[in-house]
Amino acid sequence: MSRLRGDEGAALVEFALILPFLLVVMLGTITSGFALNDDIQLTHSAREGARYGATVPEDETFTTGT
Repeated sequence: MSRLRGDEGAALVEFALILPFLLVVMLGTITSGFALNDDIQLTHSAREGARYGATVPEDETFTTGT
């Protein structure tokens, strides 16, 4: 019975040693996902702005602002 407890304790220690690395990998993955999402949104916004500028007819209020 004491050997079984030793194995459980060893597993707990191993998990405690690995946990910080797992958290760093998980948080890095989440942060990378947010950065990729920001990049995609910026690209989409620039594309839509260029499309709007190319397709909207130009009139006096568009160029002068009055």
